Amino acid sequence: MKNFTLFVVTAIVCLHSTRLSAEEPRVLGPFGIGSCHINNRSAQDNARWMPQMEAIGLKYNRSAHTGWGAVEPEQGKWHWQPLDEQLAYYAEHHFETGGMLIGNPKWNRLDAPGNLPVNNLAGWSAYVTATVQHAKGQIKYWEVWNEPPNFTGREQTPADYAKIVVAAYDAAKAADPECRIGLAAKSAHINYLEQVIKAGAKDHFDYITLHPYEMLDGIADNAGTEAVYMQIVPTLRRMLTAQNPAKAQVPVFFTELGCDVKKGADTQAHALIKAYTMGMAQGVSCIHWFEGRDGDSGPLGLLDEKGTPRPAYTAMAQLIQHLGQHPVYLGWVMLNEKHYGFVFQGAKTTMLISWAYRGASDRVSFGQAVAF
Repeated sequence: MKNFTLFVVTAIVCLHSTRLSAEEPRVLGPFGIGSCHINNRSAQDNARWMPQMEAIGLKYNRSAHTGWGAVEPEQGKWHWQPLDEQLAYYAEHHFETGGMLIGNPKWNRLDAPGNLPVNNLAGWSAYVTATVQHAKGQIKYWEVWNEPPNFTGREQTPADYAKIVVAAYDAAKAADPECRIGLAAKSAHINYLEQVIKAGAKDHFDYITLHPYEMLDGIADNAGTEAVYMQIVPTLRRMLTAQNPAKAQVPVFFTELGCDVKKGADTQAHALIKAYTMGMAQGVSCIHWFEGRDGDSGPLGLLDEKGTPRPAYTAMAQLIQHLGQHPVYLGWVMLNEKHYGFVFQGAKTTMLISWAYRGASDRVSFGQAVAF
């Protein structure tokens, strides 16, 4: 087939060619999944949705339930059983998982609820040491907090976040020198990250996490903002080159990214394909779709609240099937000078992922046989 009509739907096209040598498998691939709180408190919570994720080839879970209050509900009294059960469940279902270093337990009277624990850095460091040591060999990637400045005190600053980052980095590396510490920010708040680095976090991180929901919303709404989304990682790397050159090439994870199904189930599926396609194209190491199953946020799940798969679930399955766990990005093309096309070394052959510009339809000729 030499010609096809490019519709609004996203197309995955197989270009017949000699398969290039794939890179060595990485610890993480691009296809990750995450969960809200009520679907991730225990192995029993995970059992409501993780088997369906495993069935389509998802292997990378954002985080176990590792918050400070969960593992140290009373000062000096550690409660590991739920975490151990979770880690055993992940292993049984062939998931790698990260962890989050986060929280301000009720017994900490030095910091107000909802604040970063900057007045109890000794307690914070003890929590990090114990948790990283306990999960050594099972959790390698640790995010420090969740999308700051969200979930921090109203008056708290990037310098406050920098304090807990430095304390977490030092404690975690002492407990497990092979672990990796993630510097976090809400949305694509690169200015906040810059302030954190300048305030003291320089050289105290191994990767960066972002949650660019707003950028994806523009793409889901067919606003023609693909170029904005594609500039997230390049902009971040320019900032790092200026402020922390030794960390300019650290991995970048989107540890939350999703699309509200209220925009339409098909729109959510199209947004998922575009999010992963353009994420991989700009060098994002792993994207954890939020979320596996509807819970206390959204609705954003690949599964609805009853566990019924949405079109986005099928879209994720198709991406993994055709691209494989470790696709290699080869470059991009502009079809008919207006439609984006991204080329990958896929699981079996070369793949082109494309979509029509702002809902238009068009006819594209490849001059050779393709399948889709």
